[in-house]
Amino acid sequence: MTDLPLTTSRLMLRDFEEDDLPSVRAWRADSEVARFMDFDPETLEQSRDWLNAAIFHNAKRPRVAYNFAIVHRETRTTIGWIGIGPSSRYPESGEFGVGYAVSSRFWGAGYATEALRAVLGLAFDALRARRVSAWCFVDNVASVRVMEKSGMRFERRYSLIEPKSGAEAECVEYAVRAQTWSAL
Repeated sequence: MTDLPLTTSRLMLRDFEEDDLPSVRAWRADSEVARFMDFDPETLEQSRDWLNAAIFHNAKRPRVAYNFAIVHRETRTTIGWIGIGPSSRYPESGEFGVGYAVSSRFWGAGYATEALRAVLGLAFDALRARRVSAWCFVDNVASVRVMEKSGMRFERRYSLIEPKSGAEAECVEYAVRAQTWSAL
């Protein structure tokens, strides 16, 4: 296993703590963030429930899923979340899914890309992943760029029923395989 927390030049990715509630609430109540996610801006209680679930899943042993607070190292500000876990379709296959969200105040600075690269390193080096995938709504151009800059490649476009509205939404899936990652 690898040492936690994960660190990059500007970020620390660590397990969530109860003290993270104000920052979790800030990005989960942010309408700009929620626009690209599968939740509406949340109340304090909903954010507390999400945080408690993240802490609970991180405490499970053996550990198979990771929900990290994305913390700016210089300011110690928690700016978002990144999580990775085994594919629910094929949990023993070495396939993992990753998701992330960064507070809109910190968009455009490369933090999501930096965090995703660190988590992909964890996936392939420590978790022995064979493939890691992520998806976003097609209109989330910034997230597409994050996935591409992190070495992920387009795999498919598909429709799903969006949980917030019940309407059909277009999505894209990107992925990277272990052999591709090792060549980057």
